[in-house]
Amino acid sequence: MLDYQTLIKEDVAELRQLERQQRDSAVSYRLRMLRLLKSGECRSVAQATEHLGYSLRQGQRWLQMYREGGLVGLLSFERPRLTERMTPKAWATLKAALDKGDIATLEHARQLLAEQGVYYKGVAGVSALFIRHKVKLKTGRPQHRQSDEASREMFKKTLLSS
Repeated sequence: MLDYQTLIKEDVAELRQLERQQRDSAVSYRLRMLRLLKSGECRSVAQATEHLGYSLRQGQRWLQMYREGGLVGLLSFERPRLTERMTPKAWATLKAALDKGDIATLEHARQLLAEQGVYYKGVAGVSALFIRHKVKLKTGRPQHRQSDEASREMFKKTLLSS
């Protein structure tokens, strides 16, 4: 079992003050875990993370970040951002096809992107792409399979002449 009182260099009052300063950010939970371990309120990372409502693995990651970079390393860590697969040329081609109405399904979009060199394994990736770029399905109003275009036009003419 680790001796958290010697491992964590900052004192409890300092950790409490930092925690209050970072009150509305996710960083406050990291500081609170350190404070709980340093003060002895929690005897292990498992107890501290359970108390905070996080997983044990998350607490272990936070403690590792603290060990490697100290308090600065713990507070400044940000999750790496994923890069977009979509190229500007492929996006322009897809957007043009969407505007013309050539794309009926996500599978059609996936195939068009594959021709442009942007590969998605399935339609879930294309769906997520459309959600990120706020592309929505655009369809006309539904029409009954037995509707008659001629009688609809006649109705419009009689309606307007009234």
